[in-house]
Amino acid sequence: MREAEEETGLDPAGVEILATLPEIPLAVSNHQVTPVLGWWTRPSKVAAVDHAETVEVFRVPVAQLLDPATRFTSVTRRGGTTFTAPAFDVDGTIVWGFTAMVLDRLFDTCGWTVPWDETVQRDVV
Repeated sequence: MREAEEETGLDPAGVEILATLPEIPLAVSNHQVTPVLGWWTRPSKVAAVDHAETVEVFRVPVAQLLDPATRFTSVTRRGGTTFTAPAFDVDGTIVWGFTAMVLDRLFDTCGWTVPWDETVQRDVV
């Protein structure tokens, strides 16, 4: 919740915590991050506050993210190392990296994942 407030201006008082997910490693910083699932009971104004952390804030229906047509495997190359991870193409906006990893883990944990073609790969920057 602290991260969401710092990065988007979210008012945590308007969020009901539903669950936490298992820790996910954040390769860039070598930290373990515990994603928190919450219900936004009292929506507040949000925006990308720290552009080093968040590029854009937008809403997407879960059904659209679950659609296999939006899913692909992102490929990132840094310092001679290639990283692959789940990603989403939301009407031309690419959701990848840690955000996509959290969404992928959430959908798997909830049993919502719809099979998608993980062999479809796209380079992301």
